[in-house]
Amino acid sequence: MAGITPSQSTYSEPVFDASGCLATPGFVDAHTHLFPPNDRAEEFVIRSVKSYLEIAKEGGGILSTVRSFRNATVEQIVEANRPLMEQFFAQGTTTVEVKSGYGLTTADEVKSLKAIQILQKEFSDKLTIVPTFMGAHAVPPEYKGRTDEYVDLVCNEMIPEVAKLKLATYCDVFCEEGYFNATQTTKILEAAKAHGMLTRLHADEFKDSKGAATAARMGSHSADHLMAVTDEGIAAMRDAGVIPIVLPGATVFLGKGHGYAPMRRILDAGGRLAMATDHNPGSSVHQSMAQMMQLCIANGGITLSEALMGATYNPALSLNLKDKVGSLQEGAQADIILWNFESASQIPYYGGESRHRIDTVFKHGKAFRNPLQNLSSLHSTSFHSLKPLRSNARQYSTTASRNQEIVLGTVRDVVSTMTHDVKLNASGQITECPTEPVKLDPSVPHAPKRLTRLNAEERELAITNALKYFSKDLHSKVKPICEYELDTYGHVYFYNLLPSKHIWAIPFEDIPAQSLEAKAMIHMILNNLNPDVAQFPQELITYGGNGAVFSNWAQFHITIRMLSKMKATQTLCMNSGHPAGLFPKFPEDQTPWAVISNGNMIPHYSTPEQLDRLYALGVSMYGQMTAGSWMYIGPQGIVHGTTLTVAQAVAMQSKSKSGGCKGKVFVTSGLGGMSGAQPKAATINGAVCLIAEVDESALRKRHEQGWLNEYYTDLNDVLSRAKEAQNNGESVSIGYLGNVVELWEKLAEIPKQDRCEVAIGSDQTSLHNPYNGGYYPVGLSFEQSNEMMTSKPEEFKKAVQASLHRHLAAINKLRQSDDLLFFDYGNAFLLECHRAGCQVDPEIPSYVECIMGPEFFDYGFGPYRWVCTSGDMDDLKATDAIAANVLQSQLDDPINSKVQPQLKANLDWIQAAMQNKLVVGSKARILYSDLEGRIECAVRMNDAVGKGVLKAPVVIGRDHHDVSGTDSPWRETANIKDGSNLTADMSIQNVIGDAMRGATWVSLHNGGGTGWGVASNGGFGLVLDGSARAERNCRNMIFFDVANGLTRRARAGNPNALHTIKKLADKYPDFEPFVPVI
Repeated sequence: MAGITPSQSTYSEPVFDASGCLATPGFVDAHTHLFPPNDRAEEFVIRSVKSYLEIAKEGGGILSTVRSFRNATVEQIVEANRPLMEQFFAQGTTTVEVKSGYGLTTADEVKSLKAIQILQKEFSDKLTIVPTFMGAHAVPPEYKGRTDEYVDLVCNEMIPEVAKLKLATYCDVFCEEGYFNATQTTKILEAAKAHGMLTRLHADEFKDSKGAATAARMGSHSADHLMAVTDEGIAAMRDAGVIPIVLPGATVFLGKGHGYAPMRRILDAGGRLAMATDHNPGSSVHQSMAQMMQLCIANGGITLSEALMGATYNPALSLNLKDKVGSLQEGAQADIILWNFESASQIPYYGGESRHRIDTVFKHGKAFRNPLQNLSSLHSTSFHSLKPLRSNARQYSTTASRNQEIVLGTVRDVVSTMTHDVKLNASGQITECPTEPVKLDPSVPHAPKRLTRLNAEERELAITNALKYFSKDLHSKVKPICEYELDTYGHVYFYNLLPSKHIWAIPFEDIPAQSLEAKAMIHMILNNLNPDVAQFPQELITYGGNGAVFSNWAQFHITIRMLSKMKATQTLCMNSGHPAGLFPKFPEDQTPWAVISNGNMIPHYSTPEQLDRLYALGVSMYGQMTAGSWMYIGPQGIVHGTTLTVAQAVAMQSKSKSGGCKGKVFVTSGLGGMSGAQPKAATINGAVCLIAEVDESALRKRHEQGWLNEYYTDLNDVLSRAKEAQNNGESVSIGYLGNVVELWEKLAEIPKQDRCEVAIGSDQTSLHNPYNGGYYPVGLSFEQSNEMMTSKPEEFKKAVQASLHRHLAAINKLRQSDDLLFFDYGNAFLLECHRAGCQVDPEIPSYVECIMGPEFFDYGFGPYRWVCTSGDMDDLKATDAIAANVLQSQLDDPINSKVQPQLKANLDWIQAAMQNKLVVGSKARILYSDLEGRIECAVRMNDAVGKGVLKAPVVIGRDHHDVSGTDSPWRETANIKDGSNLTADMSIQNVIGDAMRGATWVSLHNGGGTGWGVASNGGFGLVLDGSARAERNCRNMIFFDVANGLTRRARAGNPNALHTIKKLADKYPDFEPFVPVI
């Protein structure tokens, strides 16, 4: 070739010297996928020891890519794909089709297509990018077993939204057994065509699924893969003009050997043939069309001219671009490759290496010499930009014997975890265990890096403390794990001791222990660490961002072993997660089997800074209320109280208005732990809940569990949907994936007549822990916050406090415009606003001050809870019936006339409990019962166990958020106005008194929901085994547990508490309370 001279070029070069070069059309790659920020390289290298199915069960496979896309922003997706687009171009591809298909929700598919749209604009001078919507790439895990429902979502929501936004030219479907059958595929393609999209198809990859025939019948432009296509399918495509696209790179990458599409048969039948790279993270990372030519010639029996047509003109035809790209014909775009080759045969001969022989690539007639030169800097920029995302990616073990399943283990698996995973000596030290470091599992949420506040000497002390759990011969192997985890995560968790499969509350009868009391406690511990229940299960955090069951996994294993062998003459003592040992005790009925303390401090040193330091040292921990006391039952544990609170708050806001909660809007935040109860409580009341959450994994978890009805990523969509719901009187919870400050500010910005009217508002971010992941400031992304809170803690603190100023200011605007009733929900929101220097209106109440305190706690009503350790739903139904009968008998008794509304609300709650699907984890229930109701429920349940009506013992307890469980001036004792709200006698007396009266275990914690150093809370667990001893214990212990708080409230002058203790004194002769004169 002598040269190329553009006749009317606007570019500077008058002549392009192409002497000695070979010219071909630019390649057209008609089948690629958008790439995620996290690749799947770790999966690839273990395929020799693990099957694809095993990898998928570990959280790999397509679902790992789905998680990566769902967790990424548009910008991060674009950043990951910039160097890949450049790499396509550098290898001679000038037209590329790019599919979505890894988001599998409307929002995430739109997000992916918007990323493609950005790439389309950025690379318009180098690439013609054709966007394809592929929401039907796979069935997402939340729709497992409900493919038809997902198809409806694709047809009725995704396709209309994508079409409205004009984000895709084509719609593609994976028509294959186990994915979408021919009928479902047809339905999706028809919906796409009705919305103006062209269609193409993944067809007949594994077996003949009638995909090729479907493509022909629907007039699709292509059918791709085709390894299992039949002669009938080939003929149908030929006759309909469908372009078959083969993907030989996937065959090679997956190691399928001879699993190539029948290329020669397709051509001999008179059809056309196109090829593509199938560039994607799981089955083909190839990007070279020259390499595809090589594979097709070598394995498909096709000629050089057939290969050239298959890499240029035919794929252009499949994209409806035959007159523009893929050829050197007159009128085409002048997309040309100049090769330093003498013959076209050298292109497939050198395959992928031929990219080094590309002299110049032309796009739209513009020349780009040496296109490989930009790649290195682009890949470097992308790598460093996305490093924070990739640092949390799972490192898959290459040891086939140490699988870490993402599904719950079987009963046998959980028993094995408790009995065989580690070996202990007589001193309780671990003598044999896995010692390979284990990276975080991306399939479950993880705690952010902790701030340690340790100097170099204290760092060594923290490692020394951690090594104490292991025999001396293991120290050299375990010490590097301690160092790595402390530096990487801010805490030593001993991830190497993680259960091989996720644990859960297995049935009572299957738990290996010598006593029924120990079995019951183990059942409760296992539930607290169930990934369906726990917020950060692998960090042993149950809820609240830092509410821990144990400080590390060594403590878990040692504690379980101690409980398993514990005899009736022993008590287990626990000090902030550390099993201090089994101690001798009298085997009398009233003696506790376990005594737990968490985070208790010398008052002068009880500061958040000391908590960070002591937690890093491994000598103290934050047990929250029910995490460290083994009494958590999932978000249901707070949903009843939240239901009562929302209903009462609406009644107070409405004043004389009637109509209940219908049409009322409740705005709040938080879906991570107990806060996940808010949307469920709102819908139980018939209200509309707008709730913001910055952690996408937490939001999706609540959505998948059915606790959140729907969610959006755009505030305009949220508010439009809220206004519609309010106007229609719907009962619905609407999530916003974003910062709650943005939600409040948007509401404050829009005139009331143009949006929904907000009746009540609150907040349930974990502000007891504001600077370690409890509160995410507006203006920073979730990832940026997690990084800054440890790398720049002082800057992060300023960002939090600035965010609180904006947060409160927006709320105050709505208090004026909407007559909003905003209340502090006991999460230290007002406290932290005050600490941040905000002007806090004293008229903003704590919900305890205006609702729970006077109307419930002062009458003795509080969160009585029970757990059916059999794990049998029938047992839970039976206990629900017992509770309903007790409530009905209380309603029928005239002596309870003053508390009829409370009793009626409780009866409504328990009768609708099954219908509201409140169970997450163990078969448990909560009921805001009063003193006598709690006793009667416990006695009747104990009787049912004794008579065999219930299959196993029942554990009773309560949230410490109760009449008497907690001293906390910002929450539980906020309506005590005699000055004693700053004292902590009540919670300590509760623990001592419960221990003396038959509690199976007791616990005393520093902190709780309002924060370290500003609360003290005590709790208990009691096992009902059907015995007379259990009945005696529950009668005596429950009476004291509730009445202790009532007398304290009566002393403060609370009128309802005075009424209640007088009523009880009249009925119980041995109860002689001090009755103050007010």
